[in-house]
Amino acid sequence: MAQVLEWVKGIGAVIKNSSTGVIAISTGLLLIVMVWSVVQVQAEYEYTKEIQGIIQENSAKVQVYEEYVRRNLQEADILTLLLKAEYEEYEGITPIIHAAMGGIHNSPVQQIAIADREGKIIASRVPRGYGVYVGDRENFSFHRGNTEGKLHITGLQISRTTGEWSFTVSRRLENKNGSFAGMVAVVINPRYFVEFYESFQLGSDSGMFLVGTHDGRVRAQSYFNSDERM
Repeated sequence: MAQVLEWVKGIGAVIKNSSTGVIAISTGLLLIVMVWSVVQVQAEYEYTKEIQGIIQENSAKVQVYEEYVRRNLQEADILTLLLKAEYEEYEGITPIIHAAMGGIHNSPVQQIAIADREGKIIASRVPRGYGVYVGDRENFSFHRGNTEGKLHITGLQISRTTGEWSFTVSRRLENKNGSFAGMVAVVINPRYFVEFYESFQLGSDSGMFLVGTHDGRVRAQSYFNSDERM
Protein backbone atom coordinates (compact mmCIF):
# COMPACT_ATOMS: atom_id res chain seq x y z
CA MET A 1 0.00 0.00 0.00
CA ALA A 2 3.02 2.36 0.51
CA GLN A 3 3.82 1.93 -3.17
CA VAL A 4 0.26 2.88 -4.06
CA LEU A 5 0.50 6.08 -2.01
CA GLU A 6 3.70 7.05 -3.81
CA TRP A 7 1.91 6.63 -7.14
CA VAL A 8 -0.90 8.91 -5.92
CA LYS A 9 1.65 11.59 -4.97
CA GLY A 10 3.16 11.21 -8.43
CA ILE A 11 -0.19 12.03 -10.00
CA GLY A 12 -0.31 15.35 -8.17
CA ALA A 13 3.22 16.19 -9.29
CA VAL A 14 2.43 15.51 -12.95
CA ILE A 15 -0.66 17.73 -12.86
CA LYS A 16 1.14 20.55 -11.03
CA ASN A 17 4.29 20.68 -13.17
CA SER A 18 2.83 20.07 -16.63
CA SER A 19 2.73 23.03 -19.05
CA THR A 20 -0.20 21.48 -20.85
CA GLY A 21 -3.08 20.92 -18.50
CA VAL A 22 -4.94 18.57 -20.85
CA ILE A 23 -1.95 16.23 -21.13
CA ALA A 24 -1.42 16.36 -17.37
CA ILE A 25 -5.02 15.57 -16.62
CA SER A 26 -5.11 12.73 -19.15
CA THR A 27 -1.95 11.24 -17.72
CA GLY A 28 -3.31 11.67 -14.22
CA LEU A 29 -6.56 9.87 -15.06
CA LEU A 30 -4.61 7.02 -16.60
CA LEU A 31 -2.51 6.67 -13.47
CA ILE A 32 -5.64 6.81 -11.30
CA VAL A 33 -7.09 3.92 -13.28
CA MET A 34 -3.81 2.02 -12.83
CA VAL A 35 -3.78 2.73 -9.09
CA TRP A 36 -7.37 1.58 -8.60
CA SER A 37 -6.63 -1.54 -10.62
CA VAL A 38 -3.74 -2.37 -8.29
CA VAL A 39 -5.90 -1.65 -5.23
CA GLN A 40 -8.67 -3.90 -6.58
CA VAL A 41 -6.25 -6.74 -7.32
CA GLN A 42 -4.70 -6.38 -3.85
CA ALA A 43 -8.14 -6.42 -2.20
CA GLU A 44 -9.23 -9.48 -4.17
CA TYR A 45 -5.97 -11.25 -3.26
CA GLU A 46 -6.39 -10.49 0.45
CA TYR A 47 -10.05 -11.56 0.32
CA THR A 48 -9.19 -14.83 -1.44
CA LYS A 49 -6.38 -15.49 1.02
CA GLU A 50 -8.72 -14.84 3.97
CA ILE A 51 -11.39 -17.17 2.56
CA GLN A 52 -8.82 -19.89 1.93
CA GLY A 53 -7.59 -19.53 5.50
CA ILE A 54 -11.13 -19.89 6.85
CA ILE A 55 -11.76 -22.96 4.68
CA GLN A 56 -8.53 -24.61 5.83
CA GLU A 57 -9.25 -23.81 9.48
CA ASN A 58 -12.80 -25.14 9.26
CA SER A 59 -11.63 -28.24 7.40
CA ALA A 60 -9.22 -29.03 10.23
CA LYS A 61 -12.02 -28.56 12.78
CA VAL A 62 -14.31 -30.84 10.80
CA GLN A 63 -11.65 -33.55 10.87
CA VAL A 64 -11.23 -33.15 14.63
CA TYR A 65 -15.00 -33.30 15.13
CA GLU A 66 -15.37 -36.33 12.87
CA GLU A 67 -12.68 -38.22 14.76
CA TYR A 68 -14.32 -37.28 18.08
CA VAL A 69 -17.70 -38.63 16.94
CA ARG A 70 -16.18 -41.78 15.46
CA ARG A 71 -14.22 -42.56 18.62
CA ASN A 72 -17.24 -42.16 20.89
CA LEU A 73 -19.49 -44.29 18.69
CA GLN A 74 -16.83 -46.99 18.44
CA GLU A 75 -16.55 -47.05 22.23
CA ALA A 76 -20.33 -47.36 22.50
CA ASP A 77 -20.32 -50.28 20.07
CA ILE A 78 -17.47 -52.00 21.91
CA LEU A 79 -19.64 -51.81 25.02
CA THR A 80 -22.58 -53.43 23.19
CA LEU A 81 -20.28 -56.22 21.96
CA LEU A 82 -18.92 -56.88 25.45
CA LEU A 83 -22.41 -57.02 26.96
CA LYS A 84 -23.63 -59.17 24.08
CA ALA A 85 -20.79 -61.66 24.59
CA GLU A 86 -21.40 -61.84 28.34
CA TYR A 87 -25.16 -62.26 28.00
CA GLU A 88 -24.94 -64.93 25.29
CA GLU A 89 -22.24 -66.87 27.13
CA TYR A 90 -24.26 -67.20 30.32
CA GLU A 91 -27.72 -66.82 28.76
CA GLY A 92 -28.83 -64.11 31.14
CA ILE A 93 -27.94 -61.05 33.20
CA THR A 94 -24.72 -61.44 35.19
CA PRO A 95 -22.93 -59.34 37.86
CA ILE A 96 -20.44 -58.29 35.18
CA ILE A 97 -23.29 -56.83 33.11
CA HIS A 98 -24.60 -54.89 36.09
CA ALA A 99 -21.08 -53.62 36.87
CA ALA A 100 -20.53 -52.53 33.27
CA MET A 101 -23.79 -50.62 33.22
CA GLY A 102 -22.90 -48.68 36.36
CA GLY A 103 -19.27 -48.07 35.52
CA ILE A 104 -19.62 -45.59 32.65
CA HIS A 105 -18.90 -41.96 33.54
CA ASN A 106 -18.04 -38.73 31.69
CA SER A 107 -19.22 -40.03 28.35
CA PRO A 108 -22.15 -39.47 25.99
CA VAL A 109 -23.77 -42.68 27.27
CA GLN A 110 -27.18 -41.76 28.66
CA GLN A 111 -28.58 -45.23 29.23
CA ILE A 112 -27.63 -48.90 28.80
CA ALA A 113 -30.32 -51.53 28.56
CA ILE A 114 -30.99 -55.14 27.62
CA ALA A 115 -34.40 -56.16 26.31
CA ASP A 116 -35.61 -59.77 26.13
CA ARG A 117 -37.15 -61.40 23.06
CA GLU A 118 -40.55 -59.94 23.92
CA GLY A 119 -39.22 -56.39 23.98
CA LYS A 120 -39.28 -55.92 27.74
CA ILE A 121 -36.24 -54.32 29.40
CA ILE A 122 -34.72 -56.76 31.88
CA ALA A 123 -31.53 -54.87 32.72
CA SER A 124 -31.13 -51.09 32.83
CA ARG A 125 -28.64 -48.51 33.94
CA VAL A 126 -31.54 -46.18 34.69
CA PRO A 127 -33.65 -47.75 37.49
CA ARG A 128 -36.99 -46.69 36.00
CA GLY A 129 -36.06 -48.48 32.78
CA TYR A 130 -36.90 -51.93 34.15
CA GLY A 131 -40.00 -53.36 32.56
CA VAL A 132 -40.30 -50.65 29.89
CA TYR A 133 -41.55 -52.01 26.57
CA VAL A 134 -39.40 -51.31 23.50
CA GLY A 135 -40.65 -54.08 21.23
CA ASP A 136 -42.14 -51.55 18.82
CA ARG A 137 -38.93 -49.55 18.44
CA GLU A 138 -37.23 -49.56 15.04
CA ASN A 139 -33.97 -51.04 16.34
CA PHE A 140 -35.75 -53.90 18.09
CA SER A 141 -37.66 -54.75 14.90
CA PHE A 142 -34.42 -54.56 12.93
CA HIS A 143 -32.57 -57.00 15.20
CA ARG A 144 -35.50 -59.39 15.41
CA GLY A 145 -35.56 -59.73 11.63
CA ASN A 146 -31.80 -59.58 11.00
CA THR A 147 -29.72 -62.65 11.85
CA GLU A 148 -26.37 -61.16 10.85
CA GLY A 149 -25.89 -59.35 14.14
CA LYS A 150 -25.24 -56.00 12.48
CA LEU A 151 -24.80 -52.76 14.37
CA HIS A 152 -27.85 -50.50 14.27
CA ILE A 153 -27.92 -46.77 15.01
CA THR A 154 -31.28 -45.01 15.27
CA GLY A 155 -32.12 -41.43 14.41
CA LEU A 156 -33.06 -38.91 17.08
CA GLN A 157 -35.92 -40.02 19.30
CA ILE A 158 -37.28 -39.49 22.81
CA SER A 159 -35.98 -42.20 25.14
CA ARG A 160 -38.72 -44.04 27.02
CA THR A 161 -36.44 -44.58 29.98
CA THR A 162 -34.94 -41.09 30.32
CA GLY A 163 -37.55 -38.93 28.59
CA GLU A 164 -34.82 -37.05 26.75
CA TRP A 165 -33.68 -36.75 23.15
CA SER A 166 -31.23 -39.48 22.21
CA PHE A 167 -30.13 -41.95 19.58
CA THR A 168 -29.32 -45.59 20.20
CA VAL A 169 -26.45 -47.92 19.28
CA SER A 170 -27.61 -51.54 19.53
CA ARG A 171 -26.94 -55.17 18.58
CA ARG A 172 -28.92 -58.39 18.42
CA LEU A 173 -28.79 -60.97 21.22
CA GLU A 174 -29.04 -64.67 20.40
CA ASN A 175 -29.63 -67.94 22.20
CA LYS A 176 -27.21 -70.84 21.83
CA ASN A 177 -29.23 -72.17 18.89
CA GLY A 178 -29.04 -68.82 17.07
CA SER A 179 -32.63 -67.79 17.75
CA PHE A 180 -33.52 -64.24 18.70
CA ALA A 181 -33.04 -63.44 22.41
CA GLY A 182 -33.48 -59.67 22.43
CA MET A 183 -31.12 -56.74 22.05
CA VAL A 184 -28.52 -54.78 23.94
CA ALA A 185 -28.72 -51.00 23.51
CA VAL A 186 -26.49 -48.08 24.44
CA VAL A 187 -28.43 -44.82 24.43
CA ILE A 188 -26.39 -41.75 23.42
CA ASN A 189 -26.96 -38.17 24.56
CA PRO A 190 -26.68 -35.92 21.44
CA ARG A 191 -25.94 -32.82 23.55
CA TYR A 192 -22.52 -34.30 24.19
CA PHE A 193 -21.61 -33.79 20.51
CA VAL A 194 -23.23 -30.35 20.33
CA GLU A 195 -21.20 -29.14 23.32
CA PHE A 196 -17.98 -30.39 21.76
CA TYR A 197 -18.83 -28.50 18.57
CA GLU A 198 -19.55 -25.36 20.59
CA SER A 199 -16.10 -25.61 22.18
CA PHE A 200 -14.74 -24.43 18.80
CA GLN A 201 -16.38 -21.05 19.56
CA LEU A 202 -17.40 -20.31 15.98
CA GLY A 203 -20.00 -17.75 17.05
CA SER A 204 -23.78 -17.47 17.23
CA ASP A 205 -24.13 -17.50 13.44
CA SER A 206 -22.75 -21.03 13.17
CA GLY A 207 -24.59 -24.33 13.56
CA MET A 208 -24.07 -28.05 13.13
CA PHE A 209 -25.88 -31.20 12.08
CA LEU A 210 -24.51 -34.66 12.82
CA VAL A 211 -25.83 -36.69 9.87
CA GLY A 212 -25.26 -40.33 8.96
CA THR A 213 -23.45 -40.73 5.64
CA HIS A 214 -25.36 -43.91 4.74
CA ASP A 215 -28.90 -43.03 5.75
CA GLY A 216 -28.88 -39.21 5.91
CA ARG A 217 -30.52 -39.21 9.35
CA VAL A 218 -29.77 -36.51 11.90
CA ARG A 219 -28.23 -37.67 15.20
CA ALA A 220 -27.46 -34.29 16.75
CA GLN A 221 -27.97 -30.66 15.85
CA SER A 222 -27.58 -27.12 17.08
CA TYR A 223 -29.50 -24.10 15.86
CA PHE A 224 -28.35 -20.80 14.42
CA ASN A 225 -28.81 -17.88 16.85
CA SER A 226 -30.78 -20.02 19.26
CA ASP A 227 -30.39 -21.66 22.65
CA GLU A 228 -32.45 -24.62 21.45
CA ARG A 229 -30.39 -27.71 20.68
CA MET A 230 -30.52 -31.47 20.87
